Amino acid sequence: MFLSALSRVMGYDLEAAVAAASRSGSRVHKIRIVCLLVTLVCVWTAQVYSRSFAIVLAQEHPVVLLALDARLHNMVLVADTLPQVVLLVTSMVSRFTEHLLYFFLGRWTGESALRTVRQRSGWLARLVRRAEQAFARSGNMAVLILSDRPVAVLAGAALMSPARFVALHLPGTALRVWAATMLARSSQTVVKPWIAQLEAHTTFATITLLATSVLWISVLAVGVKRHNHRSSGMSEGDE
Repeated sequence: MFLSALSRVMGYDLEAAVAAASRSGSRVHKIRIVCLLVTLVCVWTAQVYSRSFAIVLAQEHPVVLLALDARLHNMVLVADTLPQVVLLVTSMVSRFTEHLLYFFLGRWTGESALRTVRQRSGWLARLVRRAEQAFARSGNMAVLILSDRPVAVLAGAALMSPARFVALHLPGTALRVWAATMLARSSQTVVKPWIAQLEAHTTFATITLLATSVLWISVLAVGVKRHNHRSSGMSEGDE
């Protein structure tokens, strides 16, 4: 159930990845995949933590906030606090490191996991097949322009070399982060009064964000439980 919920968050079928690891004949390969999955769970947990305590971290540890989760809203929170170079470098390293983990996830488990998804019926299988077809046509351009998790997984599953992935993805990540930092800094005149209000009510804002995170995880858990119940019902019906 936990892997199902995490799969929804990460946009990748972790259950299929674990199944692929269990089918692998190499013990070293299994250990490598398990270590990678544990690392990704830690990354996800850190991002939930940063989302829940974003206001406190932005005030007291802005670099830590960006290192945990360098998304645009966090960059806006700390854009007026950190120097431009620190903001740019920290955000770029944070994003690229996460995407590199997803690249190796796709490289080590991608083909087996994607094959499992392809065999399923429904919109997810169709979406995966279309994504693979699109990536086959313009994979290099996608890695360069689209700095996100699904592209990193597809690049790994397509057995793109790590050196090629870094050469394409790193400049693309740097460009997107630079654009995000410019947007974050240029929006300070608009968002600064709102940030001041959040800082003036840090406790209330933190409690609200924490409650939102708990609610979000609860909704995921309920959705996964219903999905598993429907799947088990369909399996029994087929039998």
